[in-house]
Amino acid sequence: GASNIFGVELWNEPNLALDDTRNEGAAGYSALLNAIYSAVHPLGVKVLAGVLAVQAAAVAGVVLAETFLAGMFTAAAEYDYLDCHFYPRGTGTTGTSAPGTGVTGFDQSIKRIKDQLLASGAPNTPIFTSEFGMQNASPDERRQAQPIALMLGRMLRDPQIVGACNNG
Repeated sequence: GASNIFGVELWNEPNLALDDTRNEGAAGYSALLNAIYSAVHPLGVKVLAGVLAVQAAAVAGVVLAETFLAGMFTAAAEYDYLDCHFYPRGTGTTGTSAPGTGVTGFDQSIKRIKDQLLASGAPNTPIFTSEFGMQNASPDERRQAQPIALMLGRMLRDPQIVGACNNG
């Protein structure tokens, strides 16, 4: 029968070494996705995959989101929505920007994910972001409001982004 649950999100940020303690990478994550997809999809439950931390540049302990996503395609991962975490970050080697300084890197991060979807043959994959906003070290809510509103406005105008949750 049908389920009252719309969807399930699997594994927070599997492209971070901190969260991939068994070092299974995209192949291991895709095996998990496929098992869950087979179990819940017949019930009408959607699978949100990826839940990728999108970094501006390679840093220790992080597989770039687009690299991890390419690995998911290689492993034939099955899912309904791609879930990514988008935060404003610079494009330097650390992938960070000063908290509360705007949306540097936000648009570029979304573009890089879309470019990888295109390269993988799935350019119309719906994107859900279960985290977007300012870093936890951000200043007070008033200084966060403008950049968050800018990011939300950009996502609202993007037909490929079908859901968003602020975790600021």
